[in-house]
Amino acid sequence: MTAVLVATVDGATLAGDFDWRQPGLAHAMGQVRASSGEGSLDPMLIKGSTSLAEISEATGVPAEELGSVFGVPAEALDKPLKEIKDVYGFTPEDVRVWLETRLQQ
Repeated sequence: MTAVLVATVDGATLAGDFDWRQPGLAHAMGQVRASSGEGSLDPMLIKGSTSLAEISEATGVPAEELGSVFGVPAEALDKPLKEIKDVYGFTPEDVRVWLETRLQQ
């Protein structure tokens, strides 16, 4: 039974019909609005595994702005929120709330 499952997944992977990677935040949020360059991101998509760099890419909000707001230096922008939140004193929920307000401007 297990061998059949493994063979099926392997076959689908080799055929390109199965992708092991999780979609990024930009993919999950859908199309970026061309008029403003910022996306209509559902803040609930932001998880502890999301980085400020990914949020910037997905929304068009400059990474430098996110870093400034949350006190995160440029070299830490690509680290997951769960790794930097305690160091810089914020939570993913803080990012969600701020971003929701920022995207409504």
